Amino acid sequence: MRLWTARIVGVEADGQGGSVTVRQNGDMPSPVVLAVQCAPGGDPARLSGPGYVLDESTAVITRPIDVWFPGARELTLDLDIGCEIGRVTWDPARRFPDQDACDNVWPRGSKPIFLSTWPPDAWVDAELGCG
Repeated sequence: MRLWTARIVGVEADGQGGSVTVRQNGDMPSPVVLAVQCAPGGDPARLSGPGYVLDESTAVITRPIDVWFPGARELTLDLDIGCEIGRVTWDPARRFPDQDACDNVWPRGSKPIFLSTWPPDAWVDAELGCG
C-alpha cells in the first residue's frame, strides 16, 4: 500500500473565485477539505456549495470521499466564493497523513492556513517547515 499523498496541482483565480485542481495518490483517499482565503483588499468570502464561511476572508470548501470512488486521481473544483483567491490550503486541520505537506499550499511557499478545530470555528497562523 502506498502512503497517502495529496497535493494542490493548480489554481486559476478570477474576481469571484476560480478553480482549484487537487490530486490524490496512494490507496487511502480522504475527503477534500480546502481552506480558501480571499486576496487582501477584496470582497468578503461567501459560499455556494458544501463547506463553511469561517470568517470574512476565509471559506472552507468540503467534498465527500466518494468524489474519488470512480477512480479519478485529479479533481477540479469550480469555486464561487465572491472574492479573488489569494491562498489555498489542502487539509487545513491536518487530519490526514501526507507524505509531503509542503505541496498542500498554494501559492507554493506561502504560509498555510491551519484550522485549530474541526468542524472549523477558528484558524491559527502556523509555520510549515518547507524547504
